[in-house]
Amino acid sequence: DHLGVLSMAIVNLATWVGIAVTPTRVLTDNDFTNERLIFTGLALAIFLLCVGYLSKRRNIKAHFEFTYTNFATHLIFISCLAGMFHFKSGYLLWLALLASIAVFYYRKALKESAFYFILLLTLYGFIGLSYVIMKLIFDVANMDINGAYLSCVYFIAAAASMIMFLIKTNRKFKKL
Repeated sequence: DHLGVLSMAIVNLATWVGIAVTPTRVLTDNDFTNERLIFTGLALAIFLLCVGYLSKRRNIKAHFEFTYTNFATHLIFISCLAGMFHFKSGYLLWLALLASIAVFYYRKALKESAFYFILLLTLYGFIGLSYVIMKLIFDVANMDINGAYLSCVYFIAAAASMIMFLIKTNRKFKKL
């Protein structure tokens, strides 16, 4: 009945299916172009979400729900982003999946007053949305220097929008 042991078990499960989930090895040991790894990450994240939900719902070690959900959150968002980057022609489908997952976590965060998940969905969502917008600016619109200027304007506006969103959401949490 220890969160540290559960975390080690989840890390070992992820390693067993081929995913490195420790913070120092996520970027160096994973092959984000491997389709099997992307779909395995999605499946493992959904499995961990279900286990967390059932543990809370059935009151079986309900205090472990956050740990399951935390690992699942990072896995599912990273898998979606890797899918966006790898499947060049289907990146909009991956963006739609990323957005639906962000909506799921937004509702969950509001229900549980968990600002941590708001922060994560904002950061991962920003990365996904920025990728699509930069792809549209440079690939579809064939912009060169004007695209660079437009990119600067986008990042300034996006940063201001993210800050305003987080401030408004924080105020909403304080009212709950």
